[in-house]
Amino acid sequence: MTLTNQNLIVLSKFASKAKKHIGLVKVADMVNNEQYAIDIFAQAALSANQELVDLTKKISQELELGINLINAIESYIYSLKAINRSEEFLDDTNYFLIKLTHHLYGVSIDGMSYRQAVDKLLQNVDINDRVFCINLAREFYRCWRSANRSLAELNKDQITKLITQKEEFIKLWENIDYEFLSDEENESLTRYTESMRQKGLVEKDIMISQKIAKVILLELRSDPSVTDDSYRAAIDRTLALFERLDLKTFFLIVSREFYHFWVISDQQLISNVLSD
Repeated sequence: MTLTNQNLIVLSKFASKAKKHIGLVKVADMVNNEQYAIDIFAQAALSANQELVDLTKKISQELELGINLINAIESYIYSLKAINRSEEFLDDTNYFLIKLTHHLYGVSIDGMSYRQAVDKLLQNVDINDRVFCINLAREFYRCWRSANRSLAELNKDQITKLITQKEEFIKLWENIDYEFLSDEENESLTRYTESMRQKGLVEKDIMISQKIAKVILLELRSDPSVTDDSYRAAIDRTLALFERLDLKTFFLIVSREFYHFWVISDQQLISNVLSD
């Protein structure tokens, strides 16, 4: 790839920062080997250091390299955190996701090519870890497919449906304060609001977070089951309606925080039903 002086400066800064968290980064190889560069970006995007993650996104955008993969990784990890996955689970996910994304380099954006990449991953995975990897691959596919999907790939009906969904979402967002919530829904929202105030959040941020939580509650009505999967599915459906990455990120942060209050409320609801 051809780099400007500014690109080289940022890349050198990235390599220096990355060395502390993911090990040695060979700048020359990043310049001359696109797959190596994307592999490094994937490792950095999954690091625990937010400054490195932000720097990774910046340099990938400047180089126009690995942007969709980083977005897919970010969306997937946030979705796991939204349902309160354990640190051990996240560590295992990071480890195998790095291996999976290596095999996704240059792969066509379709199910068959993705399965072939997963097969390559499984060939070098301990038999005891294969179920975990298969589940990871199934879940990550949605994020990977979504991040790489463009309007050019959609047919006319799909484009019309997407536009309609976004228009409906905009109307919902504008009128969300007038939506009626059940006692259980109000209870979870009230606890979430109180928690934000205790943390000292400014009222503007609280109001936006409340609106997002209400959107999640309304979306959850389409699935009567009270499970982690139903919550994650609601998040995935709603996330697709946001276009800007910063809005997607904020939505995922709120969804992760609100999950704790929603799940407590619904566990209590189940308990009440069983006791009747």
